Amino acid sequence: MKQLPSGYTNGKKLVTFYHKQQENYWITSGKRRALQLFTQMAQRVPAYRKFLKKHRIDYKKIKSFKDFQQIPTIDKQSYLIKYPLSELCWDGKLSEGQWEISATSGSTGEPFYFPRNRSQDLQYAAVAEAYLLTNFQIDKKSTLYIIGFPMGVWIGGVFTYQALRYIADRTNYNLSVISPGIHKEEIIKAIDKIRPFLQADSGDVELVEVTEEGIVKVRLTGACEVCPLSVMTLRAGIERSLMKQVPGVRRIEAVK
Repeated sequence: MKQLPSGYTNGKKLVTFYHKQQENYWITSGKRRALQLFTQMAQRVPAYRKFLKKHRIDYKKIKSFKDFQQIPTIDKQSYLIKYPLSELCWDGKLSEGQWEISATSGSTGEPFYFPRNRSQDLQYAAVAEAYLLTNFQIDKKSTLYIIGFPMGVWIGGVFTYQALRYIADRTNYNLSVISPGIHKEEIIKAIDKIRPFLQADSGDVELVEVTEEGIVKVRLTGACEVCPLSVMTLRAGIERSLMKQVPGVRRIEAVK
């Protein structure tokens, strides 16, 4: 099974392909690829072979998606921390190759460190480009992408930043990236200091107030004031990210 199907790194082609296919295609394709991945893991990942053996499962007998659904699921406790990191890798090879090591958020109490390679960054970049084209028209507008995830070793921040850099490097989109992290003050400061990027399309956004109740109030001016997509951008983009990453932020409001 190819990790990157033909055309997968081209965001515009990917969006066109998404729109052309019907729901049944994605259901059938997803089941087929899940079975293919299961078979490859059973053959090549030492930890998964041991996991299947422990549960007395012969992977050769898994012929259909219905069979596949009977296989026990894996999680951090039963799988990831139970086996050496090298055994969780393809062919048990961790010391070979080039890896980016990142960590989960550790919401269960203990972070898990895992490797990824360039192909996974490219996959994320392709999907990110597709949703930026679909939801934010980055091919038509000057865009500032604010990464509100923690940076450093944590997967959310570095994975997103790397994907955005890949998009910017291989396209001619007017795309800028800033990564202030999770602190509300830094996010507000970043918006204020990068204002020239927001003015490229003859529009602007002004910070009016951050209330004690966690409501961030902004004023849209210029072209943004009459653009129906501006409010959607605030809601679906910045607001969603802030609410997830900054404690206390409840919503963003555009005021007159």
